[in-house]
Amino acid sequence: MKVGVFFYSWTGHTKEVAGIIADHYIAELNEIKEKVDRKGRLDFFRGIFQAFFGSNVDIIMPSNKPEDYDMVFLGTPVWAGRQVPAIKTFVEKTNWADKPTFIFLCQSANSQKYMNTVSLFMEGHQANVIGSLYINDKCSKEEIKERVLEKISKLKINKKEEE
Repeated sequence: MKVGVFFYSWTGHTKEVAGIIADHYIAELNEIKEKVDRKGRLDFFRGIFQAFFGSNVDIIMPSNKPEDYDMVFLGTPVWAGRQVPAIKTFVEKTNWADKPTFIFLCQSANSQKYMNTVSLFMEGHQANVIGSLYINDKCSKEEIKERVLEKISKLKINKKEEE
């Protein structure tokens, strides 16, 4: 089974979680980036405003696409109770066609309550949401690994050989 991990990360936390998933499973990392880097508080607040109002932004599309994979992990921070504008834009520009998709959300606040919003958004774009996971950015790397492995251990994904 070919697995892809797609994610957007502003502070690096979502990228770290994506790396843990890709490192433990045979998966390729695909980072979604905005064409203009966000720097500092003003850009962060602009991002929250854009997320709240459901705005799209200019992004650099990854060279790989979800349709290239049998299963996809999609990682996003949560801003204003929604996925970030870069992820919204990426999802809307991508063919999900019943793609098995596992969503992971990263934020310091309790994002668990936002999981339904993001799941419904993905299902509205024809993704087949097969699971989800909220990771608090206060978790240690070991806690993240433990939570990720516990949550996705039931998925039939090729694991890397243990070293």
